[in-house]
Amino acid sequence: MPYLYNGRKFDIRCYMLVTSLAGRIRAYWYDEGYIRTSSKEFTLNNLQNRMIHLTNDAVQKWSEDYGRYESCNKLSFREIDKYFREQSRNFQTARQEMKTLAADSLKATYRLLDPKKREFTFEVFGLDFLIDSKMKTWLIEANTNPCLELSGSLLARIIPHMLENTLRIVLDPLFTVPEASTWPASRRFEYCSRVFSGNHYELLFDEELDS
Repeated sequence: MPYLYNGRKFDIRCYMLVTSLAGRIRAYWYDEGYIRTSSKEFTLNNLQNRMIHLTNDAVQKWSEDYGRYESCNKLSFREIDKYFREQSRNFQTARQEMKTLAADSLKATYRLLDPKKREFTFEVFGLDFLIDSKMKTWLIEANTNPCLELSGSLLARIIPHMLENTLRIVLDPLFTVPEASTWPASRRFEYCSRVFSGNHYELLFDEELDS
């Protein structure tokens, strides 16, 4: 049984960046995601109604109630955190559990992600989580090529910033950094400090440190 938001099902979309730079796999966790809500009150008595049980936009945008309760059926982490606190629940615990699940899934599969050890590759994964009625967090699926459609003001804020942060991590190490005079050739492909300055990604997994 899922934990409900005002009687309706929701899931949580988060982002994880995986890079293979000079044959070394790293993964990064983006610290901001969003909540996707369903348009219909939850019940197990009607398993055929996708508007009750599936929360992704590809389904919900066809509901006559799409956007009735939340703009574009989306909530920010701040909004869901407020709701959890009103229900005497702790969303921050769930956020930490999501990071742990993401790291564990990466550790179990990273050798399969880029078996040819190509020098410069990356992928942004959209990770979907569910919290059940006992407050246990579940990883539902990991999506390659996640939808980046800016449906609503919340995603118009989150997604462009996430992509800019992504490009700083995957592209900046390939080019001469501003402080080139103090950046020796032997440190090519390493990250200068500005890559992570103000960046919402944090290192989640490093093949050389965690395997």
